[in-house]
Amino acid sequence: LKLTVHLPEHPQPIQFTGEVVWSQPLPQDAHPSAAGYQAEVGVRVVTIEPRDRVLILQHLLSSSPPL
Repeated sequence: LKLTVHLPEHPQPIQFTGEVVWSQPLPQDAHPSAAGYQAEVGVRVVTIEPRDRVLILQHLLSSSPPL
């Protein structure tokens, strides 16, 4: 998969490739306004620029609740 992520604090989108490692279908009524098949998925990052990896990690750490 080629993925693009937009972080609120970063003006440029981050692009990387990944592969789906698991998926779980959502119930049909989970999002009635969305059309087609819906599922939650887990994606393993395959390739990403080191700078973009740091940006994603910083975003995750800043938005995580304290332990």
